[in-house]
Amino acid sequence: MKKFNDLLDRLAMKITSAVGSMWCAIVFTIIALTSLPSVIVQSVQTLNISPFIQWLAQTFLQLVLLAIILKGQNLSSDKQEQLIEQINNNTAKTEAAAERIEHIVDIIEQNEKKRK
Repeated sequence: MKKFNDLLDRLAMKITSAVGSMWCAIVFTIIALTSLPSVIVQSVQTLNISPFIQWLAQTFLQLVLLAIILKGQNLSSDKQEQLIEQINNNTAKTEAAAERIEHIVDIIEQNEKKRK
């Protein structure tokens, strides 16, 4: 069962990566735009803007924004990982500098004790 769950997890990651790309957003835009002419005709014939509003909300925004939001989340995640790595590097450098300072202070204290 664990192998099956691992397979599903890998599949989910691949699908999320694919959907969270700008290429997917472009494809979704093209798919959504293919139905736009019939929606416009229907709206004009019925003198009702509802079909267009429904198309905009249910088709265009949901399809296209899904891919764009996922892409944005991926970019945000990448930036957070870079920031965490930078913080870790800075922490390591600060700790190393503190150790050097402690060593210097120890040397100074030893030299002062020798003078007395």
